[in-house]
Formats: sequence, structure tokens, C-alpha cells
Amino acid sequence: MDFDHNTLALSRAQHLIDLGQVGPAIEQLRQVLAQDPDHATAHALLASCLLVQKRHHAALHEAGLALTLEPENNDAHLVMARCQLAHRRPGKARAHVEQVLSLEPGHVGAWYVLSLVAEFQGKPGEQLQHLQRALELDPENVGVLIALAGLAFDRRAFDEAGRLTLEALGLEPEYVDALVMAGRLALHRGDVKDAREHALWALQIDPSDAGALALLASIKARQSLFLGLWWRFSMWIGVGGVARATALLLGMYVLFRLSEITLDLQGQTQARTVLSFVWLGFVVYTWVAPSLFQRALKKELESVRLRSDF
Repeated sequence: MDFDHNTLALSRAQHLIDLGQVGPAIEQLRQVLAQDPDHATAHALLASCLLVQKRHHAALHEAGLALTLEPENNDAHLVMARCQLAHRRPGKARAHVEQVLSLEPGHVGAWYVLSLVAEFQGKPGEQLQHLQRALELDPENVGVLIALAGLAFDRRAFDEAGRLTLEALGLEPEYVDALVMAGRLALHRGDVKDAREHALWALQIDPSDAGALALLASIKARQSLFLGLWWRFSMWIGVGGVARATALLLGMYVLFRLSEITLDLQGQTQARTVLSFVWLGFVVYTWVAPSLFQRALKKELESVRLRSDF
């Protein structure tokens, strides 16, 4: 593979990443690295893809390789900043972004990543300022438009979120995050059919996209009260990571046992029996519901047809 082919493959990989299609992008980057293992930008872009796939340690390794090969590479610094965020180190992330901005104040990607740092630190006002600055520099950046749409959605400014989403889709009709946001807006309106179509469209482009899968799961939960209760419980219990989930489940069990012992000591045999059956029902429900939910989701995904270039 000569230099021109490398350049073409990198350009295509970047475009695919911009569209949220990380699977095909990784294949392009593998072709480049097979011919040139020391290509810093390819390592940086691969790290970006791995971050999307939640492979944080592998992404950190690739970003480190990119910076070792080219210490002044802006792409490498920005992806390293995102890796540091994934490892919950916002201070180090901000340092990498500020290094890029000190050399290139008009770098759109740097302002976008700085908005991610602000989001991580729970500073929505600062996050909005950074995104608005990025949009000033590049009014047609679909990633920034959808990030702003997400902020608008979170503060329940649904008309603004819809306008920004339509603008993004007008620029890139197959931008996965924009399709997912359109689906979320449709689901909020109660238009389950439209939400489902957007979710399936996004999954046709990238079957591994977490946002599209979560949207489809939310749709299935909306359609079934039985499965919907489990989905909402699962989402609530999973917020904050494994440690929090484990602590909550242990706490629930301890509370059940304390209640059972208290009722026993008070001679409330009937109430204790009812409580035991309620707990047993909860255990059975949380054991059966996930498999039923996965089965329903799998059936839905069978209708997805992959793009020929995936």
C-alpha cells in the first residue's frame, strides 16, 4: 500500500468515524497499520474507535503509541484527552486539550473535547459555551450540532433539539448519533413507530452502536409493561457502575432480611410470609425478565439488514 492509498484509507476512516461507523473505520485503519505500523495518526484514530467500543485500556495504549511516535500530533493529544476522561482523570484530559489550543486556538475538535471535560465535571454551562465556540468555528459540524441537541434535550428544550437534529441530518443523513437523537425525540412525542424506524436505520449503518441499541431497548420497554419495568430498574441500578449496582443489590437484600427478622420477632407470621413471596417474585422476575427482553430485542434486530460496505 503506497502513500496515496494510505492517505485515502485514512481519509475514509476519518469520514466513517465522523458518521459514527467505527466498525468499517477500524478495517481501514488496520490496512494502514499493516503497511506502516508507525503511523501516528492511524494509531490515534484507532484509539478513537476503541473508545467508542468501550475498550478503554486498548484505546489508552494506542493513544500512547501515537504520542510516542509524534509528540506534537493534535489528534493524538485529543484522543489521549478522551482516554484520560474514560479513566476518570479530567485534569490530565484538560491538560492535553489546552496544549492543542495553545498552538491552534481555532481547533474545533479541541473545543469539542473540552466540552466533554466540562460535561464530566458536571458543568453544563461551561459545556454549552465550549460547544457554541466550536459551532462558531465550524457551523456545519454535525457532531457539535448533535451534542448541542443532546444538551437541549436534557433541559427539555425539545423544539431546539429537533431543529438542531434536523440540521445535522440535512448535512449527514446517515450520521448515527443524529438518527438516534431523532429517534429519542420521536419516542418522547409518543411516536413509537418513527422512533423504531430511526433506531433500525442507525443499526443498519452500525449494528454495534450503543446509543441505537439503547434506543431500541427503550422502545421495546415502552411496548411492554412487564419488560419495561425491568428495563427501567436495570437502567437505574446500572447508573454509576458495577460497585454502585453491587452495593444497591446487597442493600436491598439486607433490608429484606432485616424486615423479615423484625416481622418474625413481632409475631407477624402472615406478613412475613407475604414479604417472602414478594421477594421471591422479585428474584424470579429479575432472573426471567432479562432473557425475555433479550429474546424480544434479538427478534427485533433480525429485521436489520447490514449495509453492503459494513
